[in-house]
Amino acid sequence: MLISEAAAKTDLTKKAIEYYEEQGLICPEISENGYRNFSQDDILKLREISVLRSLGLSVAEIKEFFSDNGHGKIQEIINRKAFEAQAFKEKERLLRELSEKTDWDKIQEDVKTLERKNSVLTRLLNCFPGFYGQYLIVHFAPFLNEPITTPEQQKAFDTIVSFLDNLEMDIPEDLREFIYEITKEMDSDFAEKMSENLHKTVENPKKYLEENHENIELYRQIKESEEYKNSPAFRLNEYFRKISSENGYYDIFIPAIKKLSPSYKAYCEKLKEADRIFAEEFEG
Repeated sequence: MLISEAAAKTDLTKKAIEYYEEQGLICPEISENGYRNFSQDDILKLREISVLRSLGLSVAEIKEFFSDNGHGKIQEIINRKAFEAQAFKEKERLLRELSEKTDWDKIQEDVKTLERKNSVLTRLLNCFPGFYGQYLIVHFAPFLNEPITTPEQQKAFDTIVSFLDNLEMDIPEDLREFIYEITKEMDSDFAEKMSENLHKTVENPKKYLEENHENIELYRQIKESEEYKNSPAFRLNEYFRKISSENGYYDIFIPAIKKLSPSYKAYCEKLKEADRIFAEEFEG
């Protein structure tokens, strides 16, 4: 069918269809007379494109969606949209503060801090797929609100950005599929709950042990079981452990975060103490 018929069947303008063709989203056949011939598959894809555009996806994101028939990519897009919405709320808060206090110098510094924070979090989200990326941005976000006041902090920030820009995560396809599947099954606030739980553990490990001893012991038993060791979850955990050790996550990224954020350095000291207490309880 001709482009006029395609437009009528999809409720898209001819200009929009031509644009999607230019972007490589559809590839209609070219007849001998030079006219484009749109198939039923083209019409179906144009309708899907129209829906995705209505949901706020960019052309680049739609290309991602179709790159593997949407499998898995939609979750990454959802995560990115959620992050963008949170970033917008923080900018909105600064606008309100500016309207109330009109302190341009403070707002300018806060904007710089927010931009640095979002640049790190965006890179984390791009590097680590699914629930793992979601957890990392929730975990590190509170420690990225501090302004840079020393050359050492600036150097640490540059190190972090360079590390994430050059980080390669060649996750095996079956493990990537596993990540997408379990991410879809998790509650939308699971990352916040995980991070909150870890912070409670670090702040008062002895109290956490007293209140959750039975659950912790059960978790340890599951981790030691043959069923778990033969599961995709175990393979995924081992993969991240291996890749983190090899790519410098613990030797480059974490030390740089400590230098950038004094509060994160203090948090790590508490985490180290919590690990010691847990080791005494279960391994001593």
